[in-house]
Amino acid sequence: MKRNPIKLRRLACLVLLWGLLPLQTGCFSLTKMLGGRQGSVYDTTMLKAQGYSLPPGGMPSALPASMMRDASSLVLEIRGDEPKMTAVALPEGQSVTVEDLARKADLPDQLGHCQVSIMRPNGNQPPVRLDVRLNAKGKADNPAHNYGVRPGDHIIVIGDGRSNLERFVDRHLSRS
Repeated sequence: MKRNPIKLRRLACLVLLWGLLPLQTGCFSLTKMLGGRQGSVYDTTMLKAQGYSLPPGGMPSALPASMMRDASSLVLEIRGDEPKMTAVALPEGQSVTVEDLARKADLPDQLGHCQVSIMRPNGNQPPVRLDVRLNAKGKADNPAHNYGVRPGDHIIVIGDGRSNLERFVDRHLSRS
């Protein structure tokens, strides 16, 4: 009986993918197993007691002295493989939503699915935290959470840690 080499290759690829996918899920990842970043290194118990709501990944980073911010800009902090912090000028007279900002900053291509936390100043009180989950196309999972951003906001974006294989599968096989 003669075997078809193409079918054998396909079967071998399927077996290989089937064995690797559990290692790349959100519940169990090699990054976490090998000592990936596990959260804040600061003691934040006093802040939480005062009503401060910490975003995923810990405290917002302090602004570098070199970053000048004017009254019509916000801070965009991207926490990924290469953390970045930039001041983004908002257009005067136009409203900008989280989805608009994600497209402008090219977040869907850089991070795929991501968690966005808007830390909004609240006078003398702790900042208000607004959370938005964005899918791989940069759309809010819940349209009611597509908040408008304001000058003075500190926006923290964290990718969900999906591998390139998972991003590929999401782009080509998912309906979102």
